[in-house]
Amino acid sequence: TGGIIGYNKGNIEECINYGTIIGKDGVGGITGVNNGKISKSVNKGSVTAEQYSAGGIVGTNGYNTSWSSSFCWGVGKIYNCYNMAKITAPGSWGGGIVGALGYNREDAKSYIYNSYSINTTTKIGTKTYGEEINCYTTEANTKLNELNAGIDDESGTDTEQPWVADTTNINSGYPVLSWQGNN
Repeated sequence: TGGIIGYNKGNIEECINYGTIIGKDGVGGITGVNNGKISKSVNKGSVTAEQYSAGGIVGTNGYNTSWSSSFCWGVGKIYNCYNMAKITAPGSWGGGIVGALGYNREDAKSYIYNSYSINTTTKIGTKTYGEEINCYTTEANTKLNELNAGIDDESGTDTEQPWVADTTNINSGYPVLSWQGNN
């Protein structure tokens, strides 16, 4: 269950969710399960999972897509996203950015780059095979330069600087994405 899409295998870019999202498992502000790429997207609606993973951006980032004898391992990548809402899930299955990261295997790692979450104490609920790089929680309001210095695409290069200061207070002083029209 997701605020924009339930299951992503493609690319999601420059989206924002304001709605309240409630589901059983794999519940996210942008997408429930991500085996693709999400970039420059925002969640501002509360997310609740009744059973397992809930995340501000993605419920489960990187997931085994087939339980048959021929497995298909999904890899999810998140670049330059933020969450401003409350996340609720049982146990350690709730995270401000992702509820479950890399829920697959060692040779199919999933990633989160240059992202942050406010109103949560953790960035990731449960981490199996995945990595977070340059991610923050409440200290994000002082990390504009760090967010802009990170990896922006799958080539591993710094191709742009998508983050800008919140000069018009549309995000309580925390960095915003340049497409949000903070003029």
